[in-house]
Order: sequence, then C-alpha cells, then structure tokens
Amino acid sequence: MPKHCHKVVAVLPLVVFVACAAFASKQEYWLYRQLMETKDMEEKAELYREYVTSYPSGAFAGQMKDVEQEIEFAVYNATGQDKEKIARYLELFPKGRFTADAKDKLAQLEAIEKIKSEELTVQKKKKEEMEALANEKKKKFTKEITGAMADWTAISISTFVYGIAVNDLATASARFKELWGGEPLAECGTEVCLKTYELAYHFQILGATRIDRIIRMVVMIKFREGKIWGMSVNFPGRGFIGLRELIEDQARETNQQEMDDSAGFAADLLESTLQSAVPAGKTVEKEGMLFAYESPGANYYLVRTSIGQAGVVDSFVIQLLPPPPPGQEPGKVKKPKKVKVPSPEKPIITVEELIYVPQAPSAPAPKPATVEPPAAPPAPPAAPPTAPPAAAPAAAPGAEPPAVEASPSTPPGAAAAPAKGKPAAPGANKPPAGKKPPGKKPPTKQPAP
Repeated sequence: MPKHCHKVVAVLPLVVFVACAAFASKQEYWLYRQLMETKDMEEKAELYREYVTSYPSGAFAGQMKDVEQEIEFAVYNATGQDKEKIARYLELFPKGRFTADAKDKLAQLEAIEKIKSEELTVQKKKKEEMEALANEKKKKFTKEITGAMADWTAISISTFVYGIAVNDLATASARFKELWGGEPLAECGTEVCLKTYELAYHFQILGATRIDRIIRMVVMIKFREGKIWGMSVNFPGRGFIGLRELIEDQARETNQQEMDDSAGFAADLLESTLQSAVPAGKTVEKEGMLFAYESPGANYYLVRTSIGQAGVVDSFVIQLLPPPPPGQEPGKVKKPKKVKVPSPEKPIITVEELIYVPQAPSAPAPKPATVEPPAAPPAPPAAPPTAPPAAAPAAAPGAEPPAVEASPSTPPGAAAAPAKGKPAAPGANKPPAGKKPPGKKPPTKQPAP
C-alpha cells in the first residue's frame, strides 16, 4: 500500500470524530463520553435517561438503541425480589422488553406483603391483648400482694394479741377471715400455717429480649395449741427486689447493691406505716436486723436470711409480746417490794422461729445393699457305730461292791467323780467316822552315804 494511503487511513477516524464533534454541542458531547465510559449500570442508566431527555434528536441518538438494550438487560437482572429495583426498572423502561414480567413480579410481591402485613397485624393485636392481660394480671397481683402485706400489717397491729386463738381472731377480724379463707389456700400443720402467693411477670426491653420474673410471697403464722404467737411475710429468692419491681414497674438487676437498696425501700414503707399505726413504738438499732421497730404489744423486724445458691429470704416479722404483769403499765416499771413478778405461761417465740426458710429438696435415700446369707458349712462325716458297753455282773448278796478304778488323771487318795448327769450321794466325799482323811505323808530322812 502506498504511503499516502496509510496517511489517509490514520487521519480518517480523527476526521469522523471531529465531524461528529462539529455537529454536537460541547455539553452533549461531554455527556455522551461519560455515558460510554462508565461501568456502573445504575450510573449509566441515569446518564442514559439524562441524554435521551436532553437530546432526543442529538448527534449520538442513533447509538442509544444499543445502549438502551444493554442497560435494560442489566437493570432487570439486578431486580431480583426487590420492589424498589423493579419499580426503578419500570420507571426507566415503561415500554421495555421485560415490562410485563416486571409488573407481574411486582404484583405478586405486593400480594405477599399484604398477606404478611395482615398476619403481622393479627399477631400484633394478639400480642397486645396478651400484654394487656399480663399487665392487668401484674397490676392486680401487685395490688393484691402489696395490699395483702398492708392488710396483714394492719391486722397484726389492730387484732393480733399475744396468745389469741385462731377462731377468736377470725371472729374479731373479718379481713383476716377473708384473707385466710380465700385463694391461695393455706397449708397448715400442728404449729404453723403457710399461705403462698405467686406471680410470673415480665418486662419488655426495647432492643432486647424480654426479662421474665417470678415473685413469691409466703405468709406464715406460728401458733401453739391453737393460739397465735407471731407471724411473718416472707419473700424467698430475690428478697424485696421483686416487691420493688412490682411497685415501681421497673426491672432491676439481682446483685448485692440492688438487694440492699430494695431492703431500704421496704424499710421506708414499713416505718411510715408503723409510725402512724403504732405511735407508742420506736425505731431501734438491732444487730442482725435490716430494720427494727419495737412497741409494747409486738416487735416488728425486717430480717434477711441467706439460703445459699437459692438466694435470700427477706422477711417482715411480727413478734407478739406477752402482756405486762398485773398492776404494771407498759413503759413504767415499779419497784416491787421483793414480790416475785409472775412470768408468762410460755416463753416468747424467737424471731428465728418466725422466719420462713424453704426446705432444700432431699436426696433420695440409697437403696440398701442386698446381702446374701452365708452358705451352710458342710455336715461332718458320720461316726462309725460303737458297740454298747457290757453290763457289770450283779454283786452277790452280802458281797462288797466292786472297787472303782481311778483314772490316770485322778490323784491318789481322791474320791472318784460321780457319773456324768448323776448327782453324788450325800456324804459320799466324807471320810468314815473315826478315820482321818487320807493325806500326804512327810518324807522320811535317808542317812547320808
């Protein structure tokens, strides 16, 4: 090929490019260059949309058909099950090759979402109803448990008397009769009655799973021979933390700091109640007690008992006191003139006896080992038969009885032993009259050799 032909071939693309650029504006050309060079299909679709909108009859409009098919295919393949991407495809290509399929897919997704939405609405409604019932139950129990604690305190202050009979208390206090006879039913033994209140509740935490809780309150009445000597309201497990959670409607952690704070919370509630109901009493410091309030008729304590891995038992204890001796008013001690003060019939029940401590489950007793009886020893071999002894000849009349030979083991001069099984004849071992019993003769001296 001649050299001038090489020059023509090299210059031809430049001429075409310059010619195209000569017919397009600077902005159109710049937009076209961006559209052709970008690799991102989303960005390419935006540039395509901008170009066909701004330059519908532009210098590069003939090339947009191929660009459109390339972009449409890529955008539709990327839609998947995404409603937004399908809507974007329909927006870019309202009359495209996949428009009908995209509309069908979008309708199916919307129908599925509608069903899911309806199911979620039903589930949400049920959940809200259950939450409402749970909250109502929690509020009711909170009212019952706090009200029961307040009622038991009021009953103890106004009605409990040292050694009062249970039947007399039921007659004197309608509220006691109602509480003790209603649900939950009491479990009574010979010296104690227990009434257990229990509630399962939870707190819903935003951004986290819900917190489930169980609170138990055990009312214990201690009595002997049908007469009440004291009572307690006990919270086993987490102590007063559960009571505080219900009253404040706020979840709390189970740790030592929360236990101490909740004990202070319960002490404040109890102290304000006692100060208004029992003005004759006073708050005192007592070792081993979270709170102590003593009055002439009863002592009121808050006590904490550890139950190992099961937690603690926080107890509100009411220790009834015997009445003062006759002629002695509470708070005024008279000096008797060597007069013995009568003591109550029975001692005051201790605080420890009034605290409810749950019993740990007992381990099953081990099964006794089976002992086989020892085998019987083998029978000894049978002895050979022996001939019966010969009978002694009968003595002739007037003859002396035969002499009895002494056995080798019988010492000389000793009487023969009676036959086995036969008693000796009376006087058999005595010597005859006028004769000395045989004895040893002294040795005779022999002359020396």
